[in-house]
Amino acid sequence: MRASLAIAALVLSGVIFAGCGGDTDLSACILPDPADRLSLRQETYLKAPAAASTESSFGAGVALSADGTTLAVGAPFDPSGALGVNADPTDRSRTDAGAVHVFVRTGATWSHQAYLKPATRYAAVQFGREFALSRSGDTLSVGVPEDSKPKLAPGSAVIFHRSGTTWMEEAYLRPSRAAVAFGTAVALSDDGDTAVVGAPEDTAGQGWVHPCDVPACTGAAYVFARTNGRWYESAILDPPSSLSLPSPVFTAVKMGARVALSGDGTVVATLATGAVATFTRGPTWAFEASAPLPAPRYDVDRSVGRGVSRGYVAPWMSLGMSSDGRTIAVGEPEPPFGEDTLPSRVEIFTRQGAQLRRTAVVQPLATRPDSKFGYELALSASGTHLAVGAYADRGPQGGTNPDPCGATLEFAGAAYLFTLDAVGWKERAFLKARRVNQRAYFGGSVALDARGETLVVGAAGDPSNASGINGDESDSSTPFAGAAYVFR
Repeated sequence: MRASLAIAALVLSGVIFAGCGGDTDLSACILPDPADRLSLRQETYLKAPAAASTESSFGAGVALSADGTTLAVGAPFDPSGALGVNADPTDRSRTDAGAVHVFVRTGATWSHQAYLKPATRYAAVQFGREFALSRSGDTLSVGVPEDSKPKLAPGSAVIFHRSGTTWMEEAYLRPSRAAVAFGTAVALSDDGDTAVVGAPEDTAGQGWVHPCDVPACTGAAYVFARTNGRWYESAILDPPSSLSLPSPVFTAVKMGARVALSGDGTVVATLATGAVATFTRGPTWAFEASAPLPAPRYDVDRSVGRGVSRGYVAPWMSLGMSSDGRTIAVGEPEPPFGEDTLPSRVEIFTRQGAQLRRTAVVQPLATRPDSKFGYELALSASGTHLAVGAYADRGPQGGTNPDPCGATLEFAGAAYLFTLDAVGWKERAFLKARRVNQRAYFGGSVALDARGETLVVGAAGDPSNASGINGDESDSSTPFAGAAYVFR
């Protein structure tokens, strides 16, 4: 009787796909109802240009301008040791130097515009893993938490600016106090004049000793401002003692692991171990509110973890914010403490007054255990469209809303698009690469334009040796070459 009721409830919200490819649990075989589906289709298959290395994990990060015509794609293992804008892509002197590629679209046609490297070799360490674009796409901030400049704590952020079609490095940002892992997360305001940089192993200037027990890694978020093309540090946001935390976590640590910024640059959201927090800018920056998140999982090896919450492993989570700063999404791909069977999910919070209210929990129609749903996410400017990556999805079928059944390809990956209406959040598309490959990690990064009409999905493990635009997707000769897929 219970199984029948469960299946009936699922039919009301979606369509069970016939056959199921060997799945015995019908909850794994549901697609959105045809009336709810959006007409997203894979439009473009992007690879690094021919001169660049094809083994660079291209697609490990993606970011879109508001109008969807400028796309940044990270390649953190690009091996060129050359430095600067449009440096020599044929160099092979450093395996993990990294790069960011910029593409632009005219109509439905994409072209490669720039190949960005830092001007200093210290920042050429997995450059292109974490970055953000301004609304126009003319300003790019790249976080480099492994920056190796001597005599300073690791980490930096590099700012690039575009004038017309020409890119140049504008600033090399370092914190005013020793902040380990500075650059782990970055965010930009719409106009690109405000930047936030996360430093989750910051110790409030007290030094740093691994594994960060004394002092504890409380973490911080640094705010920078641009005036007349010059950048300066304007604030350091430290975690307050009043953060709302889940049991059994008593002290928040590692704040700044993820950061988000409202379009006008006046609201910062950031993640700490067990909490999401917001800060607002008035005459000065001040803590506004927090809400507890699922507690981290406990590790029996107490050498794992940080500070007074040592033994609790801070899980990876993702973070997004609407342009007006009212809607915040937190992706939770790992089961929390004591809940190993709880499916991955995205929690939606709304800022109301000086409070954060949990207003929704978003999950896919199909139950797909261990898919890492929520590993990355992106919100549209209005906060009514939500893209979610699930890089560990094992489904073998490709395309838009394919047969969701079967689990035969490890880490093939998937992505989802949800929209908000008067009833609530609704799944509108289940997306796979047109050609599905094992260990492609499709969904390891996602980006949306402001209207939610263009969705880009990164697949850092894509094995095709193709290069450029719309190359051969069927090739599988080069693991971790990487790719980015544009759906419109």
